[in-house]
Amino acid sequence: MATETEVRAGALRMLGILDVGDTAGATDDTYMTQKYAETYAMLKEKGLAYWASGSTVPDKFSPHVQALLAFFSTEDYSISGERLQRINAKASIAFREIKALGKPEHESTDNPTDF
Repeated sequence: MATETEVRAGALRMLGILDVGDTAGATDDTYMTQKYAETYAMLKEKGLAYWASGSTVPDKFSPHVQALLAFFSTEDYSISGERLQRINAKASIAFREIKALGKPEHESTDNPTDF
């Protein structure tokens, strides 16, 4: 499980703002906290927030949430070139991956359908 702070730091690393082991400065942390809240709200609206707000993000979702945070921050951080292309590629599959990972692995038989 990843904390929100870890997810935000991962997004900043994708953006090239942080190196591994560094922590975000106050301005970057405040900005990414806002972006995380906006991204979580958007996922919740689409029925894709499979964890509680303010709680840890399951490991299987965290790289995808990081990709979305990075994607939604590229303009504000003036990201371009190959880094932008990598972030766009990761973000383009993030929604599908989050949706796929949130589906139950099996269908419940509690309420069987008669044919």
